[in-house]
Amino acid sequence: MAREIKYLMLTLLIALISATVFAKPEIESEFTVAEIGIVGNRVIQKETIRFLIQTSSGEILDSRKIRGDIRALFRSGFFEDVQVDAEVMAQGIRLIYRVVEKPILKSYRLSGNRKVSDTTLKEKIELQVPIAYDPVKVKYTVEAIK
Repeated sequence: MAREIKYLMLTLLIALISATVFAKPEIESEFTVAEIGIVGNRVIQKETIRFLIQTSSGEILDSRKIRGDIRALFRSGFFEDVQVDAEVMAQGIRLIYRVVEKPILKSYRLSGNRKVSDTTLKEKIELQVPIAYDPVKVKYTVEAIK
């Protein structure tokens, strides 16, 4: 009897999970992306961000595509944080991409070098400014010029 109850509970759990997983696209397909907003950018232009995201106005809401957009924005190296909010409007869904940019390294200064010329050191520096600050790249550059 206990074995039958466990089997029944397992079957119900699998059915519930399947219904949840397969129902989500049906719910999403009811909504159209009416508008896309971008907030939080200070240096990176909105056109650049729009180029990086695949979701566009007028298409059916697709959470997989939005997750891909978030990955693409992170892979660009420009952002510390990316979030997407959705607002229901009469025309459909308004997606709001909220970004937090990494600090921008605009220039660098060489100092304390007496034995090696600035020109020689600059040849070792692979950072092209301006660039989104990446502590790993900066550390690598410091190590390269030592």
